[in-house]
Amino acid sequence: ASFKLASFPPIQSVNQTPSTVLYFSDGVEYLGWECKAMRTLLHIKPILEILVDDTEGVLHITLEKCDTGGTNIFFENSDGVALGEDVYEKETFLLDSIKLMYMFGTLFLPNEYSYQWFFKKVLDR
Repeated sequence: ASFKLASFPPIQSVNQTPSTVLYFSDGVEYLGWECKAMRTLLHIKPILEILVDDTEGVLHITLEKCDTGGTNIFFENSDGVALGEDVYEKETFLLDSIKLMYMFGTLFLPNEYSYQWFFKKVLDR
């Protein structure tokens, strides 16, 4: 799964959960369903919206498998300053850890970042 996640190209479109709860990239969709993280990602959505205001528009998220079950979630700004952490005990992440990014309401893998796509999103606002 790690190799597949690293192979996703820069973002060109987004997916969404029903009722537009969360916008996410193709890589995050794969991660959510194949690595048991979708419920965790939906759980942290309100946290993402609050914490992104404490950044310069980019929030960095790390998901880690918890040894006792569940998923540890860590939030940082672009300078690596910790903004908070959480534990979601209802779903155990299958990978040891992975980093994600949240920007303009969209969750994506770092290798999916596309300056052109996000710049266009800013202009569309």
